[in-house]
Amino acid sequence: MNANPKTQSTSTKQSVADQLSDLQKSIPDIILDLISPPPVLQDEDEEAYWKLFAVVVEEHPPQTELDWLDIKLIVDERWERFRLDRIKVDLVGIKRKEAVQSLLTSVGGDQPGRQALDSLVGGTVADYLKGDSKAKKEVAAKLAQIGLTETAITAEAVTAHIDLFTAIDRLAQSKATRWQKAEARLEMRRLTRQSAPERHAAVANDAVRPARDEARAAAE
Repeated sequence: MNANPKTQSTSTKQSVADQLSDLQKSIPDIILDLISPPPVLQDEDEEAYWKLFAVVVEEHPPQTELDWLDIKLIVDERWERFRLDRIKVDLVGIKRKEAVQSLLTSVGGDQPGRQALDSLVGGTVADYLKGDSKAKKEVAAKLAQIGLTETAITAEAVTAHIDLFTAIDRLAQSKATRWQKAEARLEMRRLTRQSAPERHAAVANDAVRPARDEARAAAE
């Protein structure tokens, strides 16, 4: 007998919620006070943020408060990088309407610009942006008249924001640099802790060596 998909979905959601709750309980109170609330905007998913947090914790198991702070930094910088990527997509989407209008108007030939826009665009642009198949074919046909494809719409939209995209890319790179430095610090502390027992053993061995050598000499 197959399980009810809705029951499985509910169970999975509850399991995820429990895991995220356990994660938050594992964070030291002093650190949780510093990192809460998470930097999640109203149109973003806080659960997705904590899932990312869990992934980073699994990859870099924290042992100290400093580890937790670097975990927080890595998560925040990656989260904001994802946000910047979405902003770039939205900027292109916003400008696509103007791009479609501009390109379709250029097909108007000798017609006055306003008349060309009215006769060629009308409701076509709005329908095109909604993904209407008929409007897409109409736009593609009009663009073909001047030797262009729909890629020209995106090119026009991207070009309009090229300076802003460059600034966003620089900001995104700075965030990548910050989380990479945090990851390097975590790895360095991990290796230091790992090698500490070996150093302690060496120190202890050096401390007892004189007495051991003396005992060995006496035995000979």
